[in-house]
Amino acid sequence: MSENACSGIRLDLFLLLLVAVASGYLGHNYFKKNVSHTEFYQDKFGPAVTVACGKGFIDIDTSDSESLSEFLLGKRDRFECSYLPEKIKANKHSHWTDFQYDHMYLIGLVGLFWKVTAISWSGMAPLIGLFNGIISSLLYALFRLGMGRALSLLLSLILVVSPLQAGMLLHYRDFSKAPFVLAFILIISLMVTREMERRTLLFWSVILGLTLGLGLGFRQDIIICIPFFPFVLFLFVPGYSVARFMEKAFAFLLFLLAFYLAGYPIITYLAEGSNSWHVALVGLLPVWDKELSIITPPEYEWLNSPFDGYIVHVASGYWNNLSGHTGMLEYQTREYDYICLLYYFELVKHFPADFLVRYYAAIIGVLEMPFRYGSAVSPDGGDLYIALTKLREFSSSVISGWGVYLAMVALFIIGLVSIRLAGFVTCFIMYFAGYPFIQFGSRHYFHLEFITLWTTGFVVWTIITALVSKARNERSYLACVAGANGARSALFTIIVIGLLASSLYATRRYQQAHLSDLFDRYQSATTTSLQIWSGSLQDEKVIVGSQYYLERDEPSYMDTYYLRADFDLDRCGKKRINGSMFYHSKKGSNNYSAPFTLYRRGNQDKKASLFFPAFVSDITMFVGLELARNDEQCMTGLFRIESYKDLPLLLYLYLSDGWQDQPLYTTIY
Repeated sequence: MSENACSGIRLDLFLLLLVAVASGYLGHNYFKKNVSHTEFYQDKFGPAVTVACGKGFIDIDTSDSESLSEFLLGKRDRFECSYLPEKIKANKHSHWTDFQYDHMYLIGLVGLFWKVTAISWSGMAPLIGLFNGIISSLLYALFRLGMGRALSLLLSLILVVSPLQAGMLLHYRDFSKAPFVLAFILIISLMVTREMERRTLLFWSVILGLTLGLGLGFRQDIIICIPFFPFVLFLFVPGYSVARFMEKAFAFLLFLLAFYLAGYPIITYLAEGSNSWHVALVGLLPVWDKELSIITPPEYEWLNSPFDGYIVHVASGYWNNLSGHTGMLEYQTREYDYICLLYYFELVKHFPADFLVRYYAAIIGVLEMPFRYGSAVSPDGGDLYIALTKLREFSSSVISGWGVYLAMVALFIIGLVSIRLAGFVTCFIMYFAGYPFIQFGSRHYFHLEFITLWTTGFVVWTIITALVSKARNERSYLACVAGANGARSALFTIIVIGLLASSLYATRRYQQAHLSDLFDRYQSATTTSLQIWSGSLQDEKVIVGSQYYLERDEPSYMDTYYLRADFDLDRCGKKRINGSMFYHSKKGSNNYSAPFTLYRRGNQDKKASLFFPAFVSDITMFVGLELARNDEQCMTGLFRIESYKDLPLLLYLYLSDGWQDQPLYTTIY
């Protein structure tokens, strides 16, 4: 290695350390000054206290220690081991809670940290600062793959003070996964961009497996990285001979072994039911439509109540209808996971265009992330935070809305050098920017904000180097390859865009025709008319229902009814009817009441039908439809659909006359 190369590595290491220290300092101060706003399920961190006090990993019963209870509830900042009772009692269950199993390493690390420092929430600031420093150093290394040192340093610091990143500092559980995901991205990027000998490839594959295995004990989201590794390994890592293929296969086996060994306690627990598909179903609730910037047609909804128990009812009702079983599925079990998976892909089968739109919307949302979270952070972050944030706001405002276009320009430029590298970057963006559609909350994608900053920095750096070469009367490397590879790169970019557009067009055509037939089946299903009763509510409202599903003194653990309510809007002279499906909660916050709206589209359109599932169980009970008193006369009947085994989904349908002529697919706004 030449002296210049060694000097360059030393300078990179110095700058990497510099950005890590600066980011660690900023993260430490920000967390400490805002510790009262932290939220990461602190009440579940009892085992961290027992680890710190040398008692082992125990889900301690806090009934005998008021001070511990207050500490875990955030009512006090510090706790001393001397406050623990002499005889520690575990909670009634013989094992840890689901949260403690899922986050064993995360809680254990806090316990070990407290063991050498002090048991204190604000005392976690150095740990948060350490995580923040590691994240920024990984970001610097990622930026260096596409640009010079100065620009990499600047973008790393700008990203560290992003309002979204700063906010996530206060959510240790979600924030803690970022170093593991970024380390994974950095290592696979090095594998693709560097020629690695067999031993080096095997070494980094083991490191990757250990990284993800350890990360799994901090956050389950890490699992999403696993399928991407073999895809990249076999398609984009250089070398395609038979001997190289065998090396890659061995590398993948070592990766899996390292992952299994590092994550063994978590993996064995998740094998009994990971709850992942429950989370995926929650991600389909209408509340995420606004986050994705999509509009679902008013004719249908998949789900409509933001409670975990509601999802359990839907999955159980689906399975009971499908299999003839009765009762409610047990939450967070292997069987429940499987049923949620079946229901999820049943939705995919019937609504492929909607899922594709959600996927595209997530990619756009991630690429536009730096511009969506542009407001300044709390002044409690300190003067340096405020100064860097203002710089970030200015730079973001200049290129606001250009995230997708910058990505396409970057792909074209990379394609001038190598179609293999352009393919890797394309697949990376499509996978990592797309998967958050599963549940598009910022805690699931905040660590991906660097993608648009990377593409921006790469394009800017390419322009700078070209201008410098021109000023020196030199021909840049990019100019040399542009002539030979320009057409090839342009064709690659056009093919990518064409595939995305044609996929959406084809799935929309299919879904429009398919849903027209499917909804017709719902309308023509055999029904039994139910006797209607009504009762008065406050605020000039009434409840309209039937004794049919209320007659049981002791209802079975769970009954599911699929009902249809018919309305004639001419009878009350309305253009729309607003109401709600009204539930009575028997236990806790299990009120699954949800609003509905039926529209009158034209002067000739007067009939409308509402299709919906109704659940009656020992924790919640559907009572009836809540309507305005003046709208009660619009309702012409309530019907039970006798056999809905041929109707695969417990959909909410709002079908007014003329619905067949409306677009039955989701759009992006």
